This record gives sequence, C-alpha cells and structure tokens, in this order.
Amino acid sequence: MSFSQLLSILIARKWIAIWVLLTTILVTSIVSFVLPKTYKATTTLIINFKGADAVTGLMLPVPLIPGYIATQVDILLSRNVALKVVDKLGIVNNATAKAQFNKATKGAGDIRHWFAEQFTQNLNVNPSQESSVIEVSYEGADPKFVAAMANTFAEAYIETNLQLKIEPAKQ
Repeated sequence: MSFSQLLSILIARKWIAIWVLLTTILVTSIVSFVLPKTYKATTTLIINFKGADAVTGLMLPVPLIPGYIATQVDILLSRNVALKVVDKLGIVNNATAKAQFNKATKGAGDIRHWFAEQFTQNLNVNPSQESSVIEVSYEGADPKFVAAMANTFAEAYIETNLQLKIEPAKQ
C-alpha cells in the first residue's frame, strides 16, 4: 500500500473520523459539566522530634524511634483533634449546621461528635516514607471550606501535640 492509497482511504472516511471526534468532545463536555467539582487542599507538617536516650542522654534521631510518625498520624486522625476543629469553626453555633445535623440524625446524639466524624471522613493524612513530613489533605466541594479545614486540622493537631507534652509537666 502506497502513501497515496492510504491518503485516499482517509479522505474517503473523513466524515467518520469527524463524527467520532465530535462525539468524543460532546460526551466529554457533558460528563465534565454533570460531575460535581471536587477540590483538594493540602498542608504540610514537619514533625520535629528530639528525644533523648534515658540511659546515655544522647539525642536519638526519628528513624530510631519506631512508630513515632505513625503515632503522630493517629493523633491527627483522632476524635480529640476533630472535636477541636469543630470547636474552632464554631459549628455548634451555626444555624445551617444545626439544620444539617437535625436532618441527618433527627436530633439524636451530640452535634460536636457527629460533625467530628463527618469531617474526618474527608480527611487524608499521608506520612512521607523517608522523612518526618506529614501531608494533611482535605477534599470537598467548596474550595475555601476545604482550605480552611486542612489548615484547621493542622492547627488543632499542633495544639493537641503541645497539650500532650505540657500536661505531664503540669502534673
């Protein structure tokens, strides 16, 4: 088959090619408009841990402390941190939030705990494999709300972490 034969075949089938192209563009556009928009905000936390060996007094690097980063991830995903996020956002005083809670639960249960559970469903916490960096991501439909949630979870984690270090010293 020569190049001129191939070209004549393509010209003869040009309407099929145009129809397939237009159909693909149309279907892609419709799907793009129908699907809801989802936004993702990510904030990064650096875990700076300096622990001393109880026997020698030497400072231990994070890799020698097994499970420390995993513990920090668990703290980030904890109900305590989520409840602090609910309190920081003032959800309990928001009329729209109260209506949403009443509609979903018919008024049964605690609004703070219900929203804490709802918020942690869209939360994603990913620790780095080789460093002490943790990414906190939040997904949702409103870009401003999603950014506020990621930042508020990071702030609540920092407060909780400080509390966990200071409380034993106070005791």
